Amino acid sequence: MKILQYLTTTSAIAAGIAIAALAAAAATTVNPQPQATFAQPIVVIAGPSTPLSQTAPAVTPVAATFSAAIAAPRRDPILFNNGKPANGATWFGATLGDGKNTGSGWPKTSDMQYMVDLGVKAIRLPIAPQYCLNADGTLNTWVVNTLAADIKFNMSRNVSTVLDAHTYLPFTDPAVASFWSLFAPAIEKAIGGATPLFGIELTNEPGKSSKDLNLWTEPLRKTIKAIRIAGYKGYIFAGAGDWNNMTFLPSALVEVERTGGITAMDPLNLTIYTGHDYWNKDSNLGKTRNDQGEAVDGNINIAKRYDPALRVARRIGAKVVMSEIGGGISPDGPLPAFNGIGKNGKQLQEEYFTYAKANQDVLIGTWFWMAGKTSVGYRHKIEAGNPHTRSLQTFWKSS
Repeated sequence: MKILQYLTTTSAIAAGIAIAALAAAAATTVNPQPQATFAQPIVVIAGPSTPLSQTAPAVTPVAATFSAAIAAPRRDPILFNNGKPANGATWFGATLGDGKNTGSGWPKTSDMQYMVDLGVKAIRLPIAPQYCLNADGTLNTWVVNTLAADIKFNMSRNVSTVLDAHTYLPFTDPAVASFWSLFAPAIEKAIGGATPLFGIELTNEPGKSSKDLNLWTEPLRKTIKAIRIAGYKGYIFAGAGDWNNMTFLPSALVEVERTGGITAMDPLNLTIYTGHDYWNKDSNLGKTRNDQGEAVDGNINIAKRYDPALRVARRIGAKVVMSEIGGGISPDGPLPAFNGIGKNGKQLQEEYFTYAKANQDVLIGTWFWMAGKTSVGYRHKIEAGNPHTRSLQTFWKSS
């Protein structure tokens, strides 16, 4: 979503954060809960971290680009959201806060209760990394504890949570790996350990409009490797270029395949690939494929639009989440077709619901934009009682 100021972080700052913060992480108290357990064993990182299963599988070689410290056999992972469709919405607001007890915008458990009451099965929480760390690069424990309380609340209701670093940084920026190498293990510890009801989204729309896969494939692999070495065992969500557009994802997944496949990208096979899409259309072509237009492109064929990504994902054994989608119905009702040509927003939405349900084997979740801190009249506002939200509730509750 291109509504936030681009967050920049220099390599020097990132390096300083990595050195200072990793040293302090061991001393951080985040009120951990008892270790979460999965229904079956999960592959874990070799090292000092406590395994999720007492039965350790034999280690077999993986791609040579990874060190032996994270080598693991190919295994089917525990399915995200316990294998159930992870359909839901984004709750937006934490990127506006300063990480203090009085910071604006940070979600409370009452906000999560509001979302759960709407019927969501998954909640995406965008966060601003600079508010998650102190000036010296150490963890902001108030942020860790606040987010952990929200995540555990959702877990207790069998609702998944994904923390999204809502930046536009490419994976070539060392700040992506350094931030998550510190923050992800701390959050995982705070919620009681790795669980299929939690994940991290590395960056919102990596590299903005760039379609250069040289800035994606190998840098993403190195980023995941660093986070795994740091001790994070859970799910990772990763988008690609062109504003993380779902129509660009097939090219990125082909690169995953060409460079060794899904376990070469993540030996734990717990990385899920993301895409964004908006159906809006505007006479200003610069707003097309954004969320700006007050009409939808009535010529969209949902199956033709998304089949290419899902086809490659099936071939390589990857899973996909539509981590941002908008259009269709607004708080004022269905959006009209642009210039009256083709399907209106209600028809597009119904077509998408049918498509998503038919492809849940690989399209494991859809997260609509957005609930939280936004004006009542905002085109994508998710709020109890408005037509947009009522239409989404039929999807959430039937999936």
